[in-house]
Amino acid sequence: MPSLDPRPASAAPPPDLPPPADGALLARVRQGDHAAFEAVFRTHRALLHAVAARLASPALAEEIVQDVMLAFWERRAALDVQGSVRAYLLAAVRFTAASSVRRAQVAARHADAVRALHAPPAATDAGLLDDERARAIERAVARLPERCRMVFVLVRLEGLSYADAGAALGVSPKTVDAQMGNALRRLRDDLRAFRR
Repeated sequence: MPSLDPRPASAAPPPDLPPPADGALLARVRQGDHAAFEAVFRTHRALLHAVAARLASPALAEEIVQDVMLAFWERRAALDVQGSVRAYLLAAVRFTAASSVRRAQVAARHADAVRALHAPPAATDAGLLDDERARAIERAVARLPERCRMVFVLVRLEGLSYADAGAALGVSPKTVDAQMGNALRRLRDDLRAFRR
C-alpha cells in the first residue's frame, strides 16, 4: 500500500519539531514510564557527562548530570521541551554547570573571608592598615546609592556577570555597566586616602 505522507521519503521533519522518537519517549516519560526515562538517561548520559566535565570539573560532572536528570524526572509532567530532548538536556547541563561553578567561586571567596575573620589579629602596622582599609571599604560601599550598591555587590562580591546581575535586578546589562562605573568612581573618590 502506498504511503499517505505527501513528503518524499528522504524529507526530514521541520527543525522546530522534536524527532518522532523523542516525542514518543517524552510522552511516555510524562506519564511516569520508568523504562522510557531510563532509555533517555542511557542515551544521553555520556554526552551530558562530557559537557559537564568540560564546563565545571570532572569531579562535579556526575553530580551535575544526576541533578539534571532528577529534575527532568521530577518535573516530567510540566516539561516544556521545544526541540529535541538532547538539546533540552544539554541546555540544562550547561545552566547547572555554570551555576555550580559560580556557587563554588562565591563559596571560595566567602571561605577566605571567614578564615580572615578567625585569624589572629595582625599586630603589625601593615595588618592594622589592612583592617582600617577593609572597614573603610565597607563604609564606602554602604554609602553607595541603593541601586549602585546592589549592582556592585552582585557583580564584584557575588561574581555575577553583567547580564546575570541585570536579569536579577530586572535591568539591562548596559544599565549594570553604567551603575558599576558610577559605583567604582564613587569608591575611588571615597578611598583616595588608601591609594599607594
